[in-house]
Amino acid sequence: MRIAKTRLASAVGAALLAACFTSAAQAGCSPFESVPAPGQQSPQSTKPAPEAPGVNGYKGAQLIQAAAKTGFQRVDSDWHYDDPLIVGLWHIQFTLDDGTVIDDGFATWHADGTELMNSGKPPITSSFCMGAWKQTGPFSFSLNHFALSWDETGKNFIGPANIRETVTVDRRGNNYTGHFTITQYDTNGKNLGGPSGNVKGTRINP
Repeated sequence: MRIAKTRLASAVGAALLAACFTSAAQAGCSPFESVPAPGQQSPQSTKPAPEAPGVNGYKGAQLIQAAAKTGFQRVDSDWHYDDPLIVGLWHIQFTLDDGTVIDDGFATWHADGTELMNSGKPPITSSFCMGAWKQTGPFSFSLNHFALSWDETGKNFIGPANIRETVTVDRRGNNYTGHFTITQYDTNGKNLGGPSGNVKGTRINP
């Protein structure tokens, strides 16, 4: 009789234990994560992903959407960009206010914030200049670069020329327009003046 009662109690206990684990698994109440069998994937969580923290009053989701559209993120007082629209190879032209073209060449804006321009000037007078740029807005950029100027014989060094540009790239990233100033200095640093006008660039794709 005792043996029968012991077997009955064991059977009932086993059934209750099995029911408890089944209920916990179905209701998601188990304090342990279920481990998938080899070759199986873990079930996807139905909980929404936490939203990224806000920056400067913007919610995380809004900031991510803005960055995806414009290629930049504003953090504090700096612009941080994932894929700046200005990066790439451009055919560029410098024109005076009366429409006279004074330079026609090529410029490469690099993702590291540097720039290289191959001017249309005669190489003997120095046709290369190098610069550094920063992003000043969603589509606007500022450039500061220098060239070493020589006279028409290529034997007499005039001095450094500082070229400043402020440009805006269109939303498709294929063209930019803006303003330039060129300031020529002599070898002693004296300002010799220089022209100003408009600059435009057309992207050259691979």
